[in-house]
Amino acid sequence: MNWNDVKFAFSAFVIVAITLLGVVECAKAQSPPTGSITLLDFEDDAQFDSLTPGDRASVESAKDPAQESRVARFAFEAVPPNVRAYPSIVLKGKGLPTSDFTRYEAIRLRVRNEGPEVAELSLSVWDQKGHRSFPVPSTFVVEPGEWQQVVARLAFSGMDAGDIGSVHFFQKVNRRPHTLLIDDVQLLSPQAGRIATKIQQARGNLSRAGASAKALGAQAQIEPNIASLRQLS
Repeated sequence: MNWNDVKFAFSAFVIVAITLLGVVECAKAQSPPTGSITLLDFEDDAQFDSLTPGDRASVESAKDPAQESRVARFAFEAVPPNVRAYPSIVLKGKGLPTSDFTRYEAIRLRVRNEGPEVAELSLSVWDQKGHRSFPVPSTFVVEPGEWQQVVARLAFSGMDAGDIGSVHFFQKVNRRPHTLLIDDVQLLSPQAGRIATKIQQARGNLSRAGASAKALGAQAQIEPNIASLRQLS
């Protein structure tokens, strides 16, 4: 084996080893968390009634093509040039199982992009007095095809977290139409929020590992390992 082969093998090993450590730590952390609540799972018709689409937005019941369970389809129309608008769908009123968000660390949901192009989904939280805050991160990139789970840490600067009035799902990049499937929207307890954040970081490490392997020309050798680790995470 020449020096280039050694560097190649070592680089590939490091990529997999670092990623594995991240996923293993996440697996160790996954004791059953308590204190989290579900905002939306779309198994009840009344949940759709609690969602209010704004201009250039709509929501309807849909089927998860993989599991045959019911989900929501959020459709956002393109906003014309020179028009400042952010199509949104709002969860509010009796649709919120609680108005007190002080006990929760993060918001988590599953999202699937039905379109052919990369989409984004943004979130904001409003209190009853009209003050707004943005979770961290507040916008997620959603690749076409697969379901992905996203987690955002709640932030309540300048607002009353004990008197929340609504949660907004909207399009910040709005010049193209996008259709997203949404499911399992939850408020996470501090323990569950920390676990979910670690898992999301591990998934990010896996994606970066795959990109690094491809750049090294090691995709064929490394991708099976990465695929196995994705299942663990």
